[in-house]
Amino acid sequence: MTFANNTAKVIGLLTIVLLSFFRKARIDTGGYGVVWNEDIDLSANEIWANGTEIQTDFNGLMAFSDASSIWNLNESTLRKALSYGKLKAGVDCCKYGKQWVITTEAMYREYGNPKKKEKKNEDFSWDNQCAAEKETPYSPD
Repeated sequence: MTFANNTAKVIGLLTIVLLSFFRKARIDTGGYGVVWNEDIDLSANEIWANGTEIQTDFNGLMAFSDASSIWNLNESTLRKALSYGKLKAGVDCCKYGKQWVITTEAMYREYGNPKKKEKKNEDFSWDNQCAAEKETPYSPD
């Protein structure tokens, strides 16, 4: 099963039931686990907690939209880097249908460690009050 962060895991299901029983298994609608029938299922949380991580052909790949969100960039920045030759099509990234994907290796090489998003609206705290508010706090009297 592959999770939202592109981690793929398997679980040693042979320890749970017989091999012939596995042939009846299918992925639950919405991808939330493995289902055999209405009474028997295995949740995605169980697979995540107890599964063994495996390598797939998609390890190290992410959509331009995910990469731009993680690195706090505009998606157009990645498209421009591709058109200017900073990223190499077929090596650093490629297009699957309408979706561009990029390697995490290329993102780290070209943009370094992901940048933290800046807070646009600071949460209110009593420390952020102006001096006048601190001196004369509101009193319901």
